[in-house]
Amino acid sequence: GRYANRIIIPYTHTGRISDSYYFQARNLSVMGVKYLNPSREVTGIKSSEVLFPYRQDCDYIFITEGPIDAISLQVNGINATCTQGSHLSHLQAESLKDKQIIFAYDNDTAGAEGVKHARRTLLRKNKNEFCAACPPSGFKDWNDLHIECSSQDEFISKVRASIRTVDFEYDITEALG
Repeated sequence: GRYANRIIIPYTHTGRISDSYYFQARNLSVMGVKYLNPSREVTGIKSSEVLFPYRQDCDYIFITEGPIDAISLQVNGINATCTQGSHLSHLQAESLKDKQIIFAYDNDTAGAEGVKHARRTLLRKNKNEFCAACPPSGFKDWNDLHIECSSQDEFISKVRASIRTVDFEYDITEALG
C-alpha cells in the first residue's frame, strides 16, 4: 500500500488532543518522496500539531527537520525533536516556550530558510533569542555527521562547535510579515 518499503517512525502526542498517536513513513530507497505524513483523517492531528518525542525535563531542545536527525542527536545524549520539515508552527513554538531552543536544521537552502521562518514565528511568541546550529561543512545533516564520527565525544564536540546565538531586536515589520 501507500507505506510499503518505508520505515514507520512512531510519535506520541499529549496536549491539545488527548493522547494521540502520529507517525511518519520514511522511504528506504532514493526514488520517490522521502517522508509520507498521514492525513488528519488517519491520526486525528496534523504534522504541525506534533513534535517528535523528546525529554520534557531538559531546559533546552535541538530542533531538526526530520526524525532521523533527531534520533542521531538523541543517541549521542542530546535532547532533540523535529518539526517534520523546515517550518516551526505556532503550536509547536508554544509547546516549547519554556525551553532554550537550538535550531539544528539541515545544511542547505531549506534549512537556512527554515531558521528565518522560525525567527518570525518566535517573534510572534515574544521570544527574542535562540541559537542555531548547522552541521559542519561537508555534511548535509546531523545523521551524516553521526555516521562519520568515530565516537560520541567527537560528535558532541562538533555539535558544540557549530552552535551560534541568534540575537535580534524586535522588529514590528518582521513580526507582522
